[in-house]
Amino acid sequence: MIDMPKEEIEYYMEFHKPSDFHVELVNTFYATDFGGYSDLSLPTKREYMTLLVLLKRRLQIEGQKYLPLIISGNIHTKLNVRTIQNTKFLTKIQTSDLYQDLINNKYRYLIEYDPKAILNKISILINNTFTLVDYDLQDHFGENIEIVNDVVSDEFLNFYKEA
Repeated sequence: MIDMPKEEIEYYMEFHKPSDFHVELVNTFYATDFGGYSDLSLPTKREYMTLLVLLKRRLQIEGQKYLPLIISGNIHTKLNVRTIQNTKFLTKIQTSDLYQDLINNKYRYLIEYDPKAILNKISILINNTFTLVDYDLQDHFGENIEIVNDVVSDEFLNFYKEA
């Protein structure tokens, strides 16, 4: 059982401004547990924030560094959905065993429908600036989250594997 102080949920309710991307990440992770996406469209803001905190803590326990901060953070400006054009970086992702496993097994039908679906999500993580909203790091509220692209892409692929 995870101890979650009421003040922590209140903190995120006041300061976290979830974008569609944030909601999609939380919903993707919990869709199987809730029997699909339809039931996840109904939670109250408090219920959503509770799921967010649980997911954030799980990712931290798994040793992820950036994705937990991004999930609870805010997008600094308008969401940039442009796909990464760096061929070397894209090739590194696309040739990884984890990416190949995702596109050939777990997400093969999604990839048939949208071949760049996973790469587009990674692009959002890399092409946007997220600001810190973290109950445990309140002194740093609003600071930019400085990421390492290779680490964030690996964390995201592992996230999708677990979702």
